[in-house]
Amino acid sequence: MANDFNPSRSSAVTLAGRLGVSVQSPTEPSTKVRPAHPAPAIQTIDLVLLDGAKALYPEILSLVESRLRPGAFVIADNADYSPACLARVRSPANGYLSTPFAEDVELSMRIKSKDMEAQ
Repeated sequence: MANDFNPSRSSAVTLAGRLGVSVQSPTEPSTKVRPAHPAPAIQTIDLVLLDGAKALYPEILSLVESRLRPGAFVIADNADYSPACLARVRSPANGYLSTPFAEDVELSMRIKSKDMEAQ
């Protein structure tokens, strides 16, 4: 039996649909993703828990980053398997304050938003 699970289509697309953004796939053209059920659009996010396909951490962070309010937390489990994510949250220029927590968790706080950068 073939494994139809594709994290980029099941996780990122579901999240993108809730955020009302488009997702680009290497095999499909970029399309506007709509949620399967009516739900209010997510305006601000206070907490993100990344615990899944490590290769998707940067993509998921890109999807939610504009909605992270200053002071929001990003908790990434096994973040050492996602060096691109670690580089992003550990760079103060990207608007995060980050530290390793426990053995394999990265705890990051959003310290500025894209709106604040424009001012």
